[in-house]
Amino acid sequence: FLRSLVLYFRSNLGGLHQFKTDSIFSVLDRVIMILICGFLLLKPGLREDFKIEWFILCQTTAYLLSAIFAFLIVIKQVSVFKPGIKSNYNLAIIKQLLPYALLVFLMSIYTHIDPFLVERLLPDGKHQAGIYAQSSRILEMFSNYSYLFAVILLPVFSKMLGKKQN
Repeated sequence: FLRSLVLYFRSNLGGLHQFKTDSIFSVLDRVIMILICGFLLLKPGLREDFKIEWFILCQTTAYLLSAIFAFLIVIKQVSVFKPGIKSNYNLAIIKQLLPYALLVFLMSIYTHIDPFLVERLLPDGKHQAGIYAQSSRILEMFSNYSYLFAVILLPVFSKMLGKKQN
């Protein structure tokens, strides 16, 4: 939820053409997490007792701080901010978006179920699932380039369309 909130605020920054600020927020949560975990791992008394719960807490704290900072920057950039809930309007939007949300959910299951199936269907499933996971991360790395172009170009195109430019 916090990661999605940070992405939402980043999309607002992209829409405002604050690309440098957006790029800072794309790595801020990781930098905060590295600093907190680095402190915990380098401190001699804490290094031996490091637990996975601490890692989860570090990551949650980093996402929370990033979301708060991004919210403050977006509020500073936007001249009019009227939070409110229009129940009938929101309910109508949710009803219209529900099929798409279900599609995204089912497609994410479809996309990410492969390693589990490989592990359970093959005799040496754990080894093969590891190979599959490595290759899918390489594929994901290459697809990030198109994602980066889309993140920058879509706000530019929407602004141009709003101004009726070619």
